[in-house]
Amino acid sequence: MLESSQRPSNSGFTLIELIVVISIVAISYSLVGPNLFKNLDKTNFYAEKKDIQELFKTLGNRAFINSQPVEVVLSGKTITYGYQHKRERKKLHYSYLEFPRQKVVFSASGFPDSKHFTISYQDKFTKVVLDDYVQ
Repeated sequence: MLESSQRPSNSGFTLIELIVVISIVAISYSLVGPNLFKNLDKTNFYAEKKDIQELFKTLGNRAFINSQPVEVVLSGKTITYGYQHKRERKKLHYSYLEFPRQKVVFSASGFPDSKHFTISYQDKFTKVVLDDYVQ
């Protein structure tokens, strides 16, 4: 008879190999993670900015169609809007954008009374030109 001196095969990873792989993954995540979340925040900022653009176009059109001025108040993280001579107001809340207190009125002809408004994102103020939003 032949004696086989085969050891049972240990298929698997050693503890050292697992620690090395986990360390590489953790280091990679620590380098990529912050940029990933920063870009996600920036994307959400642009999405909210685009939402405001669409809102302002709609409000300008609504003022023109109904021949009634529409008042828009921007303050904090909220935009409140409605017809100027009526009490009913609608509110929109934003997560990423902030506004210093300001008011824009769309005349009955659908044009805004100011040329720009100011938004704040991560403590940086930006003037937004309304001509780009209303056309």
